[in-house]
Amino acid sequence: MLGKKKGQAAMEYLMTYGWAILAVVIVGGVLYYYGVFEPDMPAQGCPNAPVAVEANAWSYDGDGTLRFVARNNAGEDITINSVNATVAGDEIEQVIEQTVSIGDQTGEIDIDGFSEMDPGTTVEADLVFDYDGTLEGQSTCTLRGEV
Repeated sequence: MLGKKKGQAAMEYLMTYGWAILAVVIVGGVLYYYGVFEPDMPAQGCPNAPVAVEANAWSYDGDGTLRFVARNNAGEDITINSVNATVAGDEIEQVIEQTVSIGDQTGEIDIDGFSEMDPGTTVEADLVFDYDGTLEGQSTCTLRGEV
């Protein structure tokens, strides 16, 4: 009779703490999936609040060139007129004039003329997209990563 009580206590222990351990593993997996443990990797979009136009698949070369594609999250077809980009105090406006369907993205956009940076340097790019659609507006986005 005594052996059955020990087995029951062990099963209760495993069931109680097993669920807690499973919850921790699931939360850890979700955090890993969203890149929380890889802060040095460049974001594939704008990490701030949802925006109508965001930069996707971006990179910054040490020679002063910012490359990205712009994605339409506005919920309607829009025309992206221009983007104003600021990197390390250098501000450059690029005229784009591209109509983008809902959920679609532009071709690669290159903005040259920023200051050169050494490899491994952290770069922050502030983008302001000017667009027209049913409603006109601006969409802001900040990208962070390494050269």
